[in-house]
This record gives sequence, structure tokens and C-alpha cells, in this order.
Amino acid sequence: MTRYLRFINHKSIVTQMIAVVLAAVVLGTVCTSVAFLFLSYGSHNEGDSKLAAVSAAARIATIAEEARQSSSVKELRKIVSGSRWLDMHMEIVPSTAFFSSREFTSGERRTVPDNNFSDELQNELLSHWNLPASDISISTGNSVVVKINDQYALIFQTTHRPPMQRFIFIQLGFVVATVMIVVLFLAIYIIKRLMAPLSSIAAAADALGHVSTQAQPISDAGPEEVTQVARALNHLHGRLQSLIEERTRMLAAISHDLRTPLTRLRLKLERSVHSVELGSMIDEIEIIDNMISETLHYLREQNDRRAGYVIDMPSLIQTVCNEFADLGFDIQYHGPPRMAYFCEELGMRRALSNVIDNAIKHGTEVAVSLERQGENGFEIRISDNGPGIPKEHRAKVLEPFYIADDARSLIGRSGFGLGLSIVRDVVSRHRGTISFADNSPSGLVVRLSFNQSRLEEFAN
Repeated sequence: MTRYLRFINHKSIVTQMIAVVLAAVVLGTVCTSVAFLFLSYGSHNEGDSKLAAVSAAARIATIAEEARQSSSVKELRKIVSGSRWLDMHMEIVPSTAFFSSREFTSGERRTVPDNNFSDELQNELLSHWNLPASDISISTGNSVVVKINDQYALIFQTTHRPPMQRFIFIQLGFVVATVMIVVLFLAIYIIKRLMAPLSSIAAAADALGHVSTQAQPISDAGPEEVTQVARALNHLHGRLQSLIEERTRMLAAISHDLRTPLTRLRLKLERSVHSVELGSMIDEIEIIDNMISETLHYLREQNDRRAGYVIDMPSLIQTVCNEFADLGFDIQYHGPPRMAYFCEELGMRRALSNVIDNAIKHGTEVAVSLERQGENGFEIRISDNGPGIPKEHRAKVLEPFYIADDARSLIGRSGFGLGLSIVRDVVSRHRGTISFADNSPSGLVVRLSFNQSRLEEFAN
């Protein structure tokens, strides 16, 4: 029992509630059936015995009369076999085992009645059906033997049960089964209707990690407890959205305040007398300005979520690769010609561009491939022949502003550690994963893996 409770405890709430309802219905049905059977077999009045005796006598007399008209034991067996449906067990026995050759007088009875049923049955056979007393033998076990001829007799096993009681049991079983089925389906419908808001709440709670300006509020329709949770999540979502918007506005204001003195400083330097340090100072100002621009772009990317739609993934990848190839970079694409998937096109394009841009900055050859993964998934691989990234830095390079200095140098680089962070956010938004591997003989392989079922969650 404990093992079953532990098993059911890990199932969904819908499964647990259905199991409880089903157990209650089964228990109630069993108790009702036991009570009915107890009352049926435990309380027999004279009316029940009389009705049972009349029915049994009629069946016995009818079968006996038909059996006496048989001309052979084979025909007698057919009669017995064809009478099984009368809910009475019977078999052919030698008549000499129960009846002697001497004749009984009309008043003599070979009976040992032990209850009201036996008395009623005996009276019915003798008086109503006019069977000779010498051809009838009733034992204490309610077995009735009727002599057919000098060779054979039929022994009937009778019962106190009224004739319609078997049909009552069949009807009871049918009613119980019908009630169980109706209650079960009704319980499933009601439980699923009550639990449906929880699925929306779970999806909304998951979406809190992917806050979007286009997110719709959770419906507060449903039970009181579900309504309270939905309203609390809507309030939390609103607060998170306000915090993000406030952060973006604050950083935009800071960037404006920083750019103004930087612009004035650049103008002053450009107008001053040229010196050896002048070009270096202007380059430093340019780096600071680019850092501010890239940071703002990263923050806007986090807060700017566009609607997704079905696109041709190979066409998108090929387009991005062509843009870099037109600039003179050595980049090749390998993959299927067509593959439709639901995604946010602009976000996916930016993620691919960032990974490829990172590859061409540190390698001379870049290869992009698209492969199907099972029935619903696919994987995009971007490989380069650069220095690669050490394993101890691979998890950290996805963090904003982190730079693996010993692997990919800052020399000649215009980025500030935000490119892969944007890729991570886009891939996460599409319920995908990003991983790194070593390329052979040298370089890095970036793997972007997606699954169609997860993309359907993104669509919802």
C-alpha cells in the first residue's frame, strides 16, 4: 500500500484525483453489492419460498414430461443439454439407484422435506402438476429425483433463490458498471476543467524567465485558489516588466550623459595640435563609445521580443553566410535545401550572425552545417580553425562582458563580450541549447540545438 501511495504521489494532480474518485466509486459499489447480496440471501420470507417453489416445480415438471416422451438415451441427453438455460443443474442417473421395483400407494411419498421450500416444492409437484408420488424423491439437500422410466431418472438441483433473482444480479451488474463509467468520465471532465488553468499558470511562470512586452496576462477564470495564483503572477509579471523598462530608460539616460562629454572631448582633441598620443586617445574614446552602443543594443535585445512565424531555416542560414562571403570571408554552408520551422526570424538571424562573426574574427575558414536530429529536432554547427576556447572558459563566455583573454585575444577586436550572451538569450528564448566542442585539427565548434516540440511551446 505504501509503495502504491509513493507511486501515485509522483503522478500529476489530474491522475491523483481520478485515482481517488475511481477508488471511491469502486469502494461504494463493492459495499452496495455486498449489502444487496446479504439482504438477498439473508432474508427469505414465505413469499420468496413459495415463488421459488412454484417456478422450480414448473421447470421440473415440464422437463420431466418432455423427457418421458424421448425414445432413446441419446434423445434424453439432448433434452437435458437443451434445458441448461433454465438455471437448473440436472443430470441423468439410473432409476434403480433411487426407486425400487415395488409400487407405492398414491398416498405414500418418498420425501424428506426439511424446510418451507421443500414442502412447497413437493406440494406443487404432486397437486398442481399431478406427478405420481412414487416417481418423486426429494432429499434434504433440495435435490429432486424424477423417474423417467424403468432405466433412467433425472436429478435436479434446486435452490431457494427466486427465479428472477439471477436476472436481478445481471441488471445490478449492468447498472453498477454504467454508473462507474459515467462517474469516471464525468470526474475526468470536471477534474481536467478545474486543472486547466494550472497549465496556463505553469506556462506563464516559465515565461517569466523570458519577459516580453507582448506577453498576455494570465486568465483569472477558475476556482478561487487558481484565481489568486493567477492574479499574483500577473502582478509579478507587471512588476518585472516595469523594472526592465525602468532599467532600460535609466541606462539610455546614462549613455546619453556619457556620450555628451565624450563627444566634446573628441572635438577638442581633433582641434588640438597633433601629437603622438592624439590618435591613441581618439581610439580609446571610440572604444568607450562602441562599448556604450553595444551595451545598449544588448539591453534592447533582451526587452525586444517579436512575434514568430514559420520560416525556411536553410534559406535563413544561407542568407547570413552569403552576407559574410560577400565581404570576402571564406565561409561554406552544408545542409538540406528545405526545412520549415517556427521561430523569431530577426532574433535567429542575429544569433547566427554573432556566432559566425566571432568565428571569422579568430579563424580563416568557417563552415556552417544544418543537420536533422531525430524526427522533430535539428542542430546548427558553426566550425572555425582558430585557437578555440579552453574548456574551463566555455561556460563563462556566455556571460555578458566575459572575455577569455588567453584563448581569443582582445587585439584587433571590436566586441566587448556581449555577442555570445545575445546568442544564449535567443537560443534560450527558442527553448534550445548551446554547446561547444573542439574542432579537428584545431578550432572551435559551436552547436545550436533545437526541438520542434519545444518550438511549439515558444509559439504558444
